Formats: sequence, C-alpha cells, structure tokens
Amino acid sequence: MATIEELVCIVGQCNEIAKRVGNGSLDSKSVKYGLQMIIEKKTIFKIPPTYSLPTWYVQPEQQIRIVTEFLKQHGGGNGFKPADIPPVPTNFVPHTPTAVLMLVVNFRSLQNTFNAWWNFITPPPGGYSKWGLELLMSDSKQLRFLPGINYPAGIYWVEFDPNTNQGKSPKSCWNDPSVAQKLASFHILIAAALFPDWVASWDRRKSPYPNMAGYQFKLKKTAWQYCPYLYRLDLADDGRQLRLLVELAYIANYGWSSPSVREC
Repeated sequence: MATIEELVCIVGQCNEIAKRVGNGSLDSKSVKYGLQMIIEKKTIFKIPPTYSLPTWYVQPEQQIRIVTEFLKQHGGGNGFKPADIPPVPTNFVPHTPTAVLMLVVNFRSLQNTFNAWWNFITPPPGGYSKWGLELLMSDSKQLRFLPGINYPAGIYWVEFDPNTNQGKSPKSCWNDPSVAQKLASFHILIAAALFPDWVASWDRRKSPYPNMAGYQFKLKKTAWQYCPYLYRLDLADDGRQLRLLVELAYIANYGWSSPSVREC
C-alpha cells in the first residue's frame, strides 16, 4: 500500500507526462506503450543498490581541496588551473561495492601527468618513504598507454574501482577488449595521492596491491611486455616504502588487482 506522499508524487509525475505529451516533447505512442507495460506488470524497474563507502575514502569536497593544491604546484605549466575543476556529480551511483567517485587531472603529456602525480604523492604515515623506478619517470619512449585506450586530457570525475580484476594478470586484461577499455593507468597514482588510507589498507586480500594495467612498459630492445604497479614494503628497520615498480605482464597474483575507471 502506497503512502499519501507517494501517491501525490505519482500524480505529479503523471501530470508532468501529460503536459509533455500535450506540448509534443514526449511521443504519445511511446508513453501509451510504456504505461500499458507498467499496468500489465511487464516492465520491472530495479532500484540501484546502495553500498557503504570504504573507510579509506575521502569525500569529494576534500578531493577538490587536494587537487587544487596539486594544480597550484603542477597545473600552470600544463595549461590547467583550479578554476577548471568541475562541480561534483549529483547523480553518481557506483556499479560495484568497491567503486568510488574520484576527481582526476590528466595533462596532455603522458609523462607530465605520470611524473607530476608520482611526485605529489605523500607516503603513508608510519615512517614510510617512497621510491620509484627511474626509467618510468625519465624515458617516455619506454612507457605508453595500452593501445586502443583514449584517456581524455582535462579535469573530470570518474568512477574508480581498485579491486577490479583481482588475481588476473595484466596481460589477460589486455587481451579482453571488454576489460581493456576500462583499465586504470595514471588514475592509480591519483588515488594514492587522494586516498592515503587506501595505500595503508593494502593487505593482498580485501585490499589488493594495484597494477597500473592501462600502461605498458618496455626495457630497451624488448617488447611492450611489462606493467607498472604500486607496492608497499613493510619491513622493520627502515624497510618501509611505497614503491613504484614494473613486472612482466603475464604474471598473475591474487594479491594484485588491475583497477578500472569509468567516466561519470
């Protein structure tokens, strides 16, 4: 049994439909067909599921503050400024329990985006430092996006899912067109900068280490057979580091994922 408030809402929606059919902005035959399907219970509408945000998540307003600081440090020379940050989407619905809304900045240069975000990352608290493979930062001829993927330059919101493709090798993700188009690359560096508690949460089980499978890397005179990834070294006695490394792409490990992104 519907409540009075629900009935009033439905009547208002019906009145709006009638008004739009009357002014021609809605097709009368399509409306009649849709309403009849509802009456005959042939159309099932599913309410989008709701998920609890992960404990490491940083709200959009704080993300904007962090990205503003990033743009002050790195955006000017790349043609981006804080005023370019778009408003927070009001209709975001995650597709999975582990997906979150994230603000990204992608410069027109692959290498500039990669270097700027890696340099901007603050290591996790608890005495951590960070170390990255120098070749990844210094030689653009050895790092590229996965062919066929188009990451638009700009500042925009995405859905970021850090747990996608857990246990799969990057190469298997590359070979599946339906998966490859959504693979994250620089987005993972951004996530590490925006969500430091995400980095601290990595445990190889519920929170896997991330492959950056939207990138391909090669050593000189070799094929594009390596994939960058992030790793947190947790040894005692100064052995605590956030590390940026590469691995052969055919290697699969349950403790790693290949995160995905969707534009909002």
